[in-house]
Amino acid sequence: MKNIKFLEKDIEVFNKMKVKPLLFVKDLTKKYPGRKSPAIQNISLNVYHGEFHAFIGANGAGKTTTIKSLIGAYAN
Repeated sequence: MKNIKFLEKDIEVFNKMKVKPLLFVKDLTKKYPGRKSPAIQNISLNVYHGEFHAFIGANGAGKTTTIKSLIGAYAN
């Protein structure tokens, strides 16, 4: 994955956690070229071992964009 930037304060937050999440996401935003507003904006979540999560919402709510962003399907 390229162009991934971690803020030092986010790294500090992660390092201070007693139980480390399997997935740590802070302020995930994705804006498509030519669009005025982001498809998803400021999504933050932690996923811990043994948890189950679901993304639900209307068509165009950003579910697929979120998942593709999490798995690194987008270059930026």
